[in-house]
Amino acid sequence: MLLAAVAGIGLSITGATAAQAGVFTAHVISGRGVQFVNVRANTNTTSTILRTIKFGAAVGLNCYQSGGAVKGPYGTSTIWYSIDGGGWVTDAYLETGSNNPVTPKCGVAQTTTFALPFPAGSRYKVTTTPGTASHADKYNRNAVDFGNGTSGGSVVASAAGKVYSEGWSGAGGIIVLIDHGNNRCTQYAHLSRSVVDKGNSVAKGQKIGAVGGSGYGRQGYYAAHLHWNMVYCDTRLSRETINTVEQGTSYPLGAWVTSRNS
Repeated sequence: MLLAAVAGIGLSITGATAAQAGVFTAHVISGRGVQFVNVRANTNTTSTILRTIKFGAAVGLNCYQSGGAVKGPYGTSTIWYSIDGGGWVTDAYLETGSNNPVTPKCGVAQTTTFALPFPAGSRYKVTTTPGTASHADKYNRNAVDFGNGTSGGSVVASAAGKVYSEGWSGAGGIIVLIDHGNNRCTQYAHLSRSVVDKGNSVAKGQKIGAVGGSGYGRQGYYAAHLHWNMVYCDTRLSRETINTVEQGTSYPLGAWVTSRNS
């Protein structure tokens, strides 16, 4: 749910199996006199309450279904999410950055396969994880930072797509956005340079720029690194933690990761 806009759910839908690593991390919001959200057995407000999740807690969302409408602090929605640990939660009490679903529909497989944004064999260290430090706000909450102490390494497309935008963007420095369809753009920030232009079609593994320190990534501020995120193309709000062939959605702080992107 997008704060100050819309959210909600209810209809008896069964059979979705909750994964154990949500593709998107949302947070529970509070309503008038309500400081928690119920986790239900099905996508309606008459189904069994399995447990509650407190205001402010993070929730891993796996997939969505439409259900009965639920009125929340910022409007009404018919979106319910299958969450980590099992059960369903209404979008009406989740802050997701959007009034539309932020995960795939339950039972519908994602067709795009993503890989780490470096040439195959390259090794980088995870220096900032999703939801922590500078990645705690709605624009960065699913982003990962990678560094290896040097600038100039090649940055490649995590999946095939079309360059949605390219150029300087304040704190982000030189940024490339690649559109993968359905308003999903991978974001590559703090580049030292880009080698693609808006409108270019790019293949998975194709070089799009180089690791650098532009914007707030400049050397001596955060040091040279790549800021990598999945955002809504139109709003730049962080959409989901990117699920890669190498890491899934797990990017532990300090871990060294090796790309298999080609």
